[in-house]
Amino acid sequence: MKMLTTIIVDDEPNHLIGLDKHISWSKLGYKRPMLAEDAQEALQIAKEQHIDVLIADVCMPGIDGIELVNRIRGIYPDIYVLIISGHEEFEFARGAVEAGAQAYLLKPLKIDEVEHWLKVFYDETMTRLKLIESEQVMKKKFRENLVMARARFMEELLSGFELNPEKIKNQLQCLDLPEDNFIYRIAIISLDNYEFIKNKDPVYASDIMLRLSNAVRVVFSSFFCIILRIHANHLTVLLLKEQNYEYLGRDEIDRLLMLLRKSLYNDKGILLSISVSKQSDRWEHACFLYRNAFNVLTKGRTYGEGNTFWTDDFHEINKIDMENVDFFRESIAACIKQIDAKQLNNLIEMMFNFLAGEKNMTVSFVQSISLEIVSNVQQLSEVTGFTLPVPYINMCQMVLNSTSINDLREKMKDVIVKYIISLEEFQNKKKSQTMEVIVDYIGKNLRNGVTVNELADVVYMNPSYLSVLFKKEMGETITEYINRVRIDKAKKMLQQVNFKIYDIAQELGYQNPSYFAFQFKKSTGYTPAEYRRVVNHKSTTR
Repeated sequence: MKMLTTIIVDDEPNHLIGLDKHISWSKLGYKRPMLAEDAQEALQIAKEQHIDVLIADVCMPGIDGIELVNRIRGIYPDIYVLIISGHEEFEFARGAVEAGAQAYLLKPLKIDEVEHWLKVFYDETMTRLKLIESEQVMKKKFRENLVMARARFMEELLSGFELNPEKIKNQLQCLDLPEDNFIYRIAIISLDNYEFIKNKDPVYASDIMLRLSNAVRVVFSSFFCIILRIHANHLTVLLLKEQNYEYLGRDEIDRLLMLLRKSLYNDKGILLSISVSKQSDRWEHACFLYRNAFNVLTKGRTYGEGNTFWTDDFHEINKIDMENVDFFRESIAACIKQIDAKQLNNLIEMMFNFLAGEKNMTVSFVQSISLEIVSNVQQLSEVTGFTLPVPYINMCQMVLNSTSINDLREKMKDVIVKYIISLEEFQNKKKSQTMEVIVDYIGKNLRNGVTVNELADVVYMNPSYLSVLFKKEMGETITEYINRVRIDKAKKMLQQVNFKIYDIAQELGYQNPSYFAFQFKKSTGYTPAEYRRVVNHKSTTR
């Protein structure tokens, strides 16, 4: 239990002693009060010791109680104040209120009144402290969650799963990351003898990686960093600078990497192999920068351990670049199969940007990739039965007749992406038609107790897929929809007195009238009989 501190200031010693003696300080959550016979003494004590509550006489020689409150609030803005006065004059009370006193009591004091205000002050203080503590906990959790959310976002970027510029922009805003006016590199820092250390002492290996992570934060404190441990034996680090940095040069990074190496080697004898990517000012490049850096690190290790490799030094089209080409080919094929026009458009744009940026890239190489995309679209056309806007042979000829990478880019976007957009719209329309069939079937077969499996058979779909599709299209599950249709129909039938409740239950597919009554009341708040009385009463009183 937190004990609050109080100071009593009164130029009459008897009043000081009386309050000190007769108040149940400990019971109320207070330490024994500090006593002062004038304001100067009180201010001196306030400078030396923390004070939560001030009890002061309004009339004292020298500095009066009102002025004391004003001065002491300069030291403790949140202090609680109880002013004591032997005067009923309005001016004294107003002065106390203006000075920020929470209470104003007249002499002779009543102990229960003083204790009442002390309890109020204590309760409010505890509430305020709990709120502050709660806010601090929330801020800490927010910071921790923000760090984790940024790490997850970075993992998605590096994996290539998140390439949609619009989604990236939304996430950047949510995670308080820069959208422009920044530049970054990606560094992969690998522990060379990790497997040996891990086999010898797994706990020590884990501790070393934690030390490495902490060392990176300290050494690169002048950068904005996101640190990931994608693989057991290395850290992936985003090194970002804002505020009009046009070039993230090697000199500064090399100097800091040397510090990092020395700290780990001198402390634990650890050797690090490091790969640093090219620089970029676009988040969607992160995946390719990471893949290049990883492959350069793998290749560079054949020259020995403990080195730093810069992907700026690798210009030729080789296996390293083909890793990114393969990534695009696989991702685009998946988008075509999933009929995702928006993502396909983004990927084609990014792939051609990547290919156009490679110094030794040839048009014939890009044509071969484009022909593969055309082939994937042709296969999709055969599966869906949705006719291509241009015959397959003509599409291939279009690719082969292209004279530049930019020309290929425009033709691929014009034909391939437009086709996928049309197919996507066709599929959505087809889904809507499926929902119409389902809704019509439910309406005509309520009496028979419609099931999801039965509906799936009607539209030749997997029951699980149908359930997901229905929820997406209709905004509610199949069961929720059937229940709602039943209740709506029951309301209409109950308005007609010639329908018995038992017959209504059977008509709507309820085998048990009691269960029908239960579902009806759950939905409307009335039993069927109550609902009938209410609606019939309303109709007769019109």
